Parts: sequence; C-alpha cells; structure tokens
Amino acid sequence: MYHVLCWYVSRCIVLDVTDDRYTQVHGQIRENIQQADSTADLKWWSVNRGPEMIMSWPTYEVRDVTAWFQQLISIYVE
Repeated sequence: MYHVLCWYVSRCIVLDVTDDRYTQVHGQIRENIQQADSTADLKWWSVNRGPEMIMSWPTYEVRDVTAWFQQLISIYVE
C-alpha cells in the first residue's frame, strides 16, 4: 500500500518526457519508491522522535545552604 501511494504521487508530477534529465529523475523516483520500507521508516521515527527516544533529563544540584542562611540571619539580626 505504501509503495502504491508513493507511485501515484510520483505520477502526478508533470514533467516534459522529451528531456533525458526528467526521465532520469523519474527513474530515480521509481527506484526510491521500490526501496522504501515503511516499517524501517516507522522504527527510525520511533527511535529518533517517538516513544523510544533516549531522554536526557535535567539533573539538579542540591546544595547545603544552612551556612549561607545563618550568615544572612546574623546580618539582619545584628
């Protein structure tokens, strides 16, 4: 079904068939359609953009602020 859809879309491209460059382009489009693999494309998308994508979650630093807080309090208490 995937190949058929791509083939119909490529047939909608109106090109002058008298020029050899256009026949070469159509040949390349036909080859790419034949080599297309929807399962591999979906797997690539899932790994790179989808639910199987590796996440880099942020890490937070935990600091001991008791000394800073005590110094701040001593400034205002005095």
